[in-house]
Amino acid sequence: MYRFSSALAACLLLSVPALAAAAPMPPEVRGHIEDMKKECRQSGGSPAEPADSFLIIADLNGDGRTDWAIDEAGFNCDGATSTFKGSGGSQIYIFAGITGNRTRQAFMHGAYGMRLEGTAGHARLWLTVGGELCGQTGSFSRAEAISCERPLVWNTLTKQFEFAPLATVKLLKQVPAK
Repeated sequence: MYRFSSALAACLLLSVPALAAAAPMPPEVRGHIEDMKKECRQSGGSPAEPADSFLIIADLNGDGRTDWAIDEAGFNCDGATSTFKGSGGSQIYIFAGITGNRTRQAFMHGAYGMRLEGTAGHARLWLTVGGELCGQTGSFSRAEAISCERPLVWNTLTKQFEFAPLATVKLLKQVPAK
């Protein structure tokens, strides 16, 4: 199990060279991944090498520390693929970096994916969401829901990530008027 996490961390850190030297995988992130592997096995699956979109490593809140974002949909669970994803999306977790190569969970919400925008020192995480999170009002089915990308922002008072104001959304799909 440890070998898988170490290999995962090495592969992911190689893709983010500026953070690789300073960011070994924190125990909280490693623990979350171990819990996912356990849940995969309990569902009758077998953990496999993750997709590229499984983990994003970046300073997302501008404090100079490495933050870790996990998109559970990117976790490959061979034989039980629906364990972490479904028609309603999957869970996104963000672990904010604190001192001593430690993190604390600073966000958890369902989404249809995540995307990193920006460069070192000015990174922003966008989540693909739908319906009310895109500003849609009224009664609508999932098929009628609009979809959008909505960025996350850091709340310095609560020390949590939250959705940025609706004015920042990027619409992806709109339902034609009836």
